[in-house]
Amino acid sequence: IAICLFTVLLFVCNNGRSQKYNYVNSFTTDNGLPSNHIYDMTEDNQGFLWIATNNGVSRFDGKFFQNFSVNDGLPSNDAVQVVKDGSGTIWVNCYKEHLSYFDNFTNRFVFLKGNEDVELISKTFYILSVTKEGNLFFEPGNAMPAFLLKAIDKKGESFLFLQSLPVVSISNHDYFITKNWENNIFKIRFFNGEKLIDSFKIPVKPETAYSILSDKFYVTNDYWVKRVTVKNILPIIFTVDSVFFRFTVSRIISVCNQKLVTINSKMIYLLDEHKLSIQDSVENISGANTAFIDKNNSLWVGTLDKGLVHYSSGSVQQMLIPPDLIKPNFLSIAASSKGELFAGNYYGKLLQIANTHLTSRTVSASFKGFWLRKTFCVNRKVIT
Repeated sequence: IAICLFTVLLFVCNNGRSQKYNYVNSFTTDNGLPSNHIYDMTEDNQGFLWIATNNGVSRFDGKFFQNFSVNDGLPSNDAVQVVKDGSGTIWVNCYKEHLSYFDNFTNRFVFLKGNEDVELISKTFYILSVTKEGNLFFEPGNAMPAFLLKAIDKKGESFLFLQSLPVVSISNHDYFITKNWENNIFKIRFFNGEKLIDSFKIPVKPETAYSILSDKFYVTNDYWVKRVTVKNILPIIFTVDSVFFRFTVSRIISVCNQKLVTINSKMIYLLDEHKLSIQDSVENISGANTAFIDKNNSLWVGTLDKGLVHYSSGSVQQMLIPPDLIKPNFLSIAASSKGELFAGNYYGKLLQIANTHLTSRTVSASFKGFWLRKTFCVNRKVIT
């Protein structure tokens, strides 16, 4: 993975148990972010974190931000969503603009145009998601039609747009659905093609937020999240589970396999999707707006005005380095197969950590300094 830490930390994890998330560090415009207002995040197949902000998109490797704007092909700098499709392509949804994807060959974004459906999408706000098959699905925020996009040949900008209702899979069968409010009741209808075959109602308030993940419908209101799992169609059979919180819930999002995150402006809850139970929480967050859990189980929180905040699972401790042993401003770090750590600094010295024993080794005693920018452990050798 590209995202890594450049601080000497100790991680103590208990396998099979819920891990407490601990604050690691924060990143703002002072560190290279294009904006401290973050809308959305995702991780690409190479391990880079992509961040959508109100001032463009950024690709983050754990230390440096590479920023993209209208000068790099985006149709607008107001990027509200960034997603990865089934082929690994990164797509950006700018507010009421053409959809764009990142071209790795040119290192630029390319936005779609010249299609009537594309032009329609660009004039209103659509919520972008990815289906189980890896295709893109556009769900409008109003009465406009929804669209399913299939990429036939991205290099030739060949795409297939299909007007579509949202699709859910129940008992290995796909159904189209519609959702609407009727007298403070949330009603969902199931269609096979254009034929209405079944429906059910959830008594909730109209201001309730909802999301659909596969055959599960999540409804949030005030201090709780309600999950409706549809088991069967004809006749309709479903179960309802609920979980309550200490703070009001503003958003619920799926962040990785079998995990959900509920977001309050000052707190985040991490849920086990299977059990719909609280696994962990992160408190004292200022202006939390979105969250993402990467494949290393690190939690990244995007805020409204405080930039990007990084949390790590497991117990995290900072290792205090005696100043008379080595200057603790490290550029590189590596771990050997024996579990030893090696960290190189700006002054030609390499710190070796074996259990709790610290050893300082001088690589170069140059008066001008000798930056140890990269360190590797290969078999029994340490190369820096």
